Amino acid sequence: MQDSLGQRIRRARVRHGITQAELARRIGVSTNTMNNIETGETPDPRASRIKAIAEVLGVTTDALLNRPIVDPPPREVYYDTHLVPRTMLVDVEDW
Repeated sequence: MQDSLGQRIRRARVRHGITQAELARRIGVSTNTMNNIETGETPDPRASRIKAIAEVLGVTTDALLNRPIVDPPPREVYYDTHLVPRTMLVDVEDW
């Protein structure tokens, strides 16, 4: 079974070594609101709260939301005024 948002927040908070009351104070909500988020009674907190929680706990919002990490697509670069996909460029040392 997958962890809930509240469980991931609680685990990060405990790992960070702060109390629920301290986290609530730092993000500007009541301890009751923070408790409701962690216990799942507020299953869909505002994005601004999730962002604030992540900043205080030193984690990404993606980690709290349990989003997979996806590699960005290769960038395109200009080479001799022509747009060339990065995957087509070869290091001189590889020749």
